[in-house]
Amino acid sequence: MDTVLSVIIPTYNCETYLDECLGSVLGQLPADYELIVVDDGSTDGTVSKLASYNGKYNNLRFVCCEHKGASGARNTGLEMAKGKHITFVDCDDCIRDGFFAESRKLLKTDADLYIFGIERIFMNGNSELWTVKDKVYSDISAFADDYIRKRNLISDG
Repeated sequence: MDTVLSVIIPTYNCETYLDECLGSVLGQLPADYELIVVDDGSTDGTVSKLASYNGKYNNLRFVCCEHKGASGARNTGLEMAKGKHITFVDCDDCIRDGFFAESRKLLKTDADLYIFGIERIFMNGNSELWTVKDKVYSDISAFADDYIRKRNLISDG
């Protein structure tokens, strides 16, 4: 079976959030998707918590590396990825129920870039939606053009 999507989560000292994050992904991860967790040299109990997941899911892999920062950890995950498509989730984030089912429809369009909105939840319990209009970009250049124009970094004339 070909891997459709690789979900990469870089972790660093996120023991407190890890179960909620991984639970939100693993609870709905289809068999043809994979989850790659890259620990970036955590000094808390993150690695022990990750070890407790070892062997429980066929499509979960994790690796520990020296501290290189989130970008370095993401790059390590990219080197391991088998999926045709890639997505990143931060270790202190969760994905909504139904995300993979909904995103699978978009993946069939075979575009280069998909962008999703987020709900930001504050420590006091308040939240705000950061939404984006549904849009599929056929290639990165189309996204860059659209982004630059919307940010008024260049003019049309």
